[in-house]
Amino acid sequence: MQTEILGPLAAFGSSITWAWASLGYSKLAKHNSAFAVSFTRSMFGFPMFVVTTLLVGQISDFYKVTFSHLGWFALSTFSSYGFADALFLSSTRSLGVPGALAITSTYPIWTALFGYFFKSETLVPLQLLGLGITIVGVITVVLTTPARNEKTNRKDIATGICFAMATSILWAVNGFAIANGTLGISIPVANVLRLISGVVMTPLFAKILLPRAPLTMTKADVKFGAKYFMVEAFFGSMFFTYGLAHSPLAIGATLSSLAPVVSVPMAWVLKTEKVTINRTLGILAVVLGLAFLVGGR
Repeated sequence: MQTEILGPLAAFGSSITWAWASLGYSKLAKHNSAFAVSFTRSMFGFPMFVVTTLLVGQISDFYKVTFSHLGWFALSTFSSYGFADALFLSSTRSLGVPGALAITSTYPIWTALFGYFFKSETLVPLQLLGLGITIVGVITVVLTTPARNEKTNRKDIATGICFAMATSILWAVNGFAIANGTLGISIPVANVLRLISGVVMTPLFAKILLPRAPLTMTKADVKFGAKYFMVEAFFGSMFFTYGLAHSPLAIGATLSSLAPVVSVPMAWVLKTEKVTINRTLGILAVVLGLAFLVGGR
């Protein structure tokens, strides 16, 4: 029972850390490539998880690692900051950030299907209703984001939609890969392997897709982003992997995808955004949907 509660709580915790860290990452991404940000995240998180593994006495878990584990974490890296995040950033150029997020926020649907077909997980009708209401609420929050005078390239709208849909599916694959890759090993060891994949694979994709973009950031940028990297790369990764490993896929994926919703109350508290009726209704829909999704078990 305790694990059933902690899993969803950890998944939601990853949304909170990502909502906060994304504020800093968005500033860094203005003059650094997405690969540079992801590579630095991996470089911060990797040694922290190595130390954690030593401190908690789980070093013996490395002897349990199989080629299957390595394959799942390589797939996870490919389906997140290794490749999928680059697709997402490309889709924002034509759809705008709100439009791209509205499409990619549907990825819990694919995750639920993966759980149904490959892990024999089922959802009762009330949970299916909750999943749908939650996704509608997330999309409502995203689409009612205040305008920031960003121009969208309408000529490439079809390409942007394809990229966003591909991102949605790949993010679902990421959750599925983590759920399978963590079987039989501890969460700190799983994150060591996951971040090793990031350190190795991110430069490869950067070289292929953005060969002229620097992979490293300036000392000033690293200093600015240090607090975000340490909190999100360590605690965020810990929450994310634990939540997906100890929750049904549909529930874990939904709770870990709520950063756009969580960021709204943060903006209200920080007084960087005004309270609006539509966004408030969207958040209430998310709360109602989650109540059905988690409580309908």
